[in-house]
Amino acid sequence: MPSNHSAAALWHNLVLEAEERLGTRLGEDVESYLVFMLMRYLRDAGVVRRIVALAFLEGMQKQGRARAEAMQSLGDQCLLFAGFFPEQARRRRVSLDYFVQMGRSAYGQLDAQPIFTALARHFVPLMDVLAQIRAANPHHRAPSLLDLQELWESTGSRYAAKRLQEEGILPQAMPSRRRH
Repeated sequence: MPSNHSAAALWHNLVLEAEERLGTRLGEDVESYLVFMLMRYLRDAGVVRRIVALAFLEGMQKQGRARAEAMQSLGDQCLLFAGFFPEQARRRRVSLDYFVQMGRSAYGQLDAQPIFTALARHFVPLMDVLAQIRAANPHHRAPSLLDLQELWESTGSRYAAKRLQEEGILPQAMPSRRRH
């Protein structure tokens, strides 16, 4: 089993490679947060079974540190769903934009801490980096073209636009579509 240091280095390299493929840069603080979030949550098999709206409501009823921890956890889970487990949206009969909005809202509740303001602001690029990492796995199931179109239209996702361009659906010289 790799040490935490080598696991962190591996995730960091994957994040940097995904950023390069997407032509984006998250910044060192956001990259570091993403790496440690991945290390923390991808050992948690129960993450995909959690109900997002219920977690948001429960978190909002808490106070102080318990509320902050609940909102951070919810933001992280939404980011994982949107980037690594997009099939969860279809299973739950919601759009990927639902996870984007819930994740941004959760991180936004923590606006007293600059990292969470950055995570809320960069949620879609973070999601795109995770999607790009996922796409590098030869065993992953690629999102449908319809899902990619919806994701691009609702969030301005660079990952979705890139994939649609590769399929010839969007022209190569597409202006940025920043809706969020």
